[in-house]
Amino acid sequence: MACYLTDARQALLAALQTDTQIASLVKTWFEFSRALVQRFEIEPAQCTAYAVHPGRVFEPEDRYNAAYDMRQEIIVLITTDGQIPDACEELIALTQDRVKACRQNMLGLAADGLTNLRAPASMDPYPQPDTARLMWQAVITVTLDWIRFL
Repeated sequence: MACYLTDARQALLAALQTDTQIASLVKTWFEFSRALVQRFEIEPAQCTAYAVHPGRVFEPEDRYNAAYDMRQEIIVLITTDGQIPDACEELIALTQDRVKACRQNMLGLAADGLTNLRAPASMDPYPQPDTARLMWQAVITVTLDWIRFL
């Protein structure tokens, strides 16, 4: 039985995977589900790698007598291989555009209380141990705002 948090993560993953521009740039998708057993250790040969996983879920805040505000974070981790950060920057922009487009239908979860999505990002070099090789990693924290009813 899935809950609204799981539904949101799976809907976001589906929206990102069906974006043709993102899909054309990603070589390895890391998913976390019952059917998939996959080691989460990114190697340069797997790049461009794209992972979507649960992040923080904040404690509900009372809003009214019968409703409360809830915030959920879903992490999108992008890893590209090479010295030049261009490919990672491009995927950040494409992912943020896709999240913005998902606001139109709230991932199909408006009836469940989803009210907003946003996707700030950060990006850092990711040096490989024992080599001069460099990868770039971006962390996009997709924040979902919910109004839930008791």
